Amino acid sequence: MRPARAASGPRGGGKIGRWRADRGGGCASAARLCCPQWPHQTQRAIDRRAACPQQPKPVRHGRRSPVRGASQTWIVGGALQTGVVTVERPALLLGATVWTRTAPGGDYLILPDGCMDLLLMDDDLVVAGPDSRAWTGTARPGTRYAGLRFAPGDAPTFLGVPANALLNERVPLSELWSRSRSRKLADRVRSAADPASELDLAVAELMGTPADPFARQVFQHVRADTLRVGRGVLGLARKLDISERQLHRRCLSAFGYGAKMLDRVLRMNAALDRARTGQGLAEVAAISGYADQAHLTRDVKALTGLPPSTLLR
Repeated sequence: MRPARAASGPRGGGKIGRWRADRGGGCASAARLCCPQWPHQTQRAIDRRAACPQQPKPVRHGRRSPVRGASQTWIVGGALQTGVVTVERPALLLGATVWTRTAPGGDYLILPDGCMDLLLMDDDLVVAGPDSRAWTGTARPGTRYAGLRFAPGDAPTFLGVPANALLNERVPLSELWSRSRSRKLADRVRSAADPASELDLAVAELMGTPADPFARQVFQHVRADTLRVGRGVLGLARKLDISERQLHRRCLSAFGYGAKMLDRVLRMNAALDRARTGQGLAEVAAISGYADQAHLTRDVKALTGLPPSTLLR
């Protein structure tokens, strides 16, 4: 879940400009409101959700849950803040999560997690690209966010933009799609009684092209510790029957960075999740595949700017 900084004016050049969706039509895969290629079960799920919306429940577990209760410090995707109220549930889109967040204001810190988000902020839809480092910002008191967090590797299919074009970026959707199209979606979400649920329905409707199966395959291998128990990136490339260069190129497009960086990000989050259950850092380091506690501390600090002890307070 990623609150975004206020986006600046249109960016014609740089990473975004090179990959901007065609202003006249935007992403072809997202242009179809109802795609006949959809799996039937997805359409049935959408119909059920529209007829009888699920009531989300406050998060109780995982790295987006409170450490010591509602009035204590919350760690929300790595955001250290007090008094944050967060609700999330599984989205219609496989592997995605719908979330809402109300913040009391103040500074926040968002840790990299391998994901990309589409969120409603200040009445505008903003894309939070993948992060290779912690993202810091300041929220106004009472700021409310509604968003959808895509599974790692899935957002580029929906957006029509490779993930590495959005690395460490927060970009208005209107910079990636045509203004009319992005405005239509923003108006639909903004005017809904439940913006998060409406965003969930809209993304499922607009996701006309199935998510990249290669990206999901890479993610599953990396999450299963292939890079540590196998032969690193070379071993993963051989398992997938492609060259290291092809693997790196396709990972950049799907995740924003290579398989090794994805492994570091996922391993760090898994280690912090274990540490939040009360396990000691030395034990967590050994279980998570670090050489020792010092290695864990160095890697967490390199990715977030803070040692684990600070993040776990």
